[in-house]
Amino acid sequence: MVCNYPKLEEFEGMSNDGKIRENKVCYVGGITKIRGLFEMVDAVDGLDVKLILAGAFETETIKQEVEQKSGYQNVEYRGFLNREEIRGVLSTSKAGLVTLYPTPTYVLSLPVKMFEYMIAEIPVIASDFPYWQAIVDDAKCGLCVNPLDVEEIKAAIDFIIKNDDIAQEMGQNGRRMVIEKYNWDIEKQKLITLYNF
Repeated sequence: MVCNYPKLEEFEGMSNDGKIRENKVCYVGGITKIRGLFEMVDAVDGLDVKLILAGAFETETIKQEVEQKSGYQNVEYRGFLNREEIRGVLSTSKAGLVTLYPTPTYVLSLPVKMFEYMIAEIPVIASDFPYWQAIVDDAKCGLCVNPLDVEEIKAAIDFIIKNDDIAQEMGQNGRRMVIEKYNWDIEKQKLITLYNF
C-alpha cells in the first residue's frame, strides 16, 4: 500500500520551538456532517477557545444550519485556503481536529489531515477508531475521542488548551513520528521500487 502522507518540504520550519500558541483549535478539510461539523461546533460552546474551520461547506443548507448553533460564535470560518494559508492556520492552532464519523469508509482510512497536524507539531484530537487509536497511542501525539460524543470532544479540547506543556510534548512527538515514518519521501520509494521491478 502506498499511503498519501505529507511531503516534508511543505512543512519545513514549522517546529514550535516552545512558543505558546493561541487558544485556537482547527479543522482543515471538506466541511460536512459526517466529518463531525456539528459536534465540533457544539464542543467549543462555552470554552475559551476559537475553532478555525478551513475548507468548503458541503452545502449552503449545512452552513446556514450550523451558523444557528450557539457554539458558532466561537468559530472563525476561513473558507477554502491554499497550502500556504493552511500552514498559517496550523502554526497558530493548539490542536487539530479529525473527529470523523465511524462510517465504513473512515474507520480504516488514513486521513492525511491527521498527519499534517502531526508534522505541524500540534496535537491531534481524533476519532477513537482502533486503527487511528493505534497510531495516536504509538506516537503519543494526541487524544482519541468518540466522534459522536460532544462532551468527550469538549473535554479533549479543554485539556489541551489548559496543559501547554503536555500539548507541546504531544506536538513534538507527532512531528518526530511523521519525519521518521509517515511521510511521502518514504512512500514514494515504494512506487519507484515497483516501477523498477
